[in-house]
Amino acid sequence: MGTVMSIQRRIELLNWASLSKDRYVIEDDYDSEFKFTGYPTESLKAMDKNSDVIYFGNFSKLLAPSLRISYMILPDDLLEKYEKNFKGLSNTVSTFVQKALANFIKSGEFEKHINRMKNIYFKKFKFIVRKLEEIEEISFPQKVDSLNLLIKIDESIDIIKFKKILNNKSLHLIDLNKFTYKKNGKENYFILGFANLSIEEIDQGIEIIKFALKNSKNNSLES
Repeated sequence: MGTVMSIQRRIELLNWASLSKDRYVIEDDYDSEFKFTGYPTESLKAMDKNSDVIYFGNFSKLLAPSLRISYMILPDDLLEKYEKNFKGLSNTVSTFVQKALANFIKSGEFEKHINRMKNIYFKKFKFIVRKLEEIEEISFPQKVDSLNLLIKIDESIDIIKFKKILNNKSLHLIDLNKFTYKKNGKENYFILGFANLSIEEIDQGIEIIKFALKNSKNNSLES
């Protein structure tokens, strides 16, 4: 399971990259705008003093997946090479859409939009975490702080039966094993996404999970 790299480890990584002109750190700063506890995590790019970080981002979560706009911030030496070798590279995003987004950012409306979305997501975040914490068979194996929650189902639960009940109720939880190269016995770990759900839909989903847990204990019969 991944976790947020500590400040000390970040510094060590940047120091390693600075030891050679051929070393770069590639950073995909996914979901960094939506952190709900503690201080915002500073990106490697923001800490980079030697221009060793290649930074990627996109607007899929921030605005809409259909926008299909991503961006890349290159160190100066790589930017020169990129402009020389890929200047004529075809761009699938229209100039009109790019300019509209640029104006949206420059006007300050993009920042206002982010703040509105953070408030909306934070309400959902608090609600779903509170509801899940009330369930004895569910625990959080790592810090809870994003739009995707990692939960662990107690070993008293028959996971096959649990997933079958959820499937019959049309509720899909993402199995953590789908993200592992080698299956590592993490069948009882799941990822929950809630960004696109209303409070009412989240509540309904929690009730289905509670029903599935109740009826999938190793010594119980499914009802």
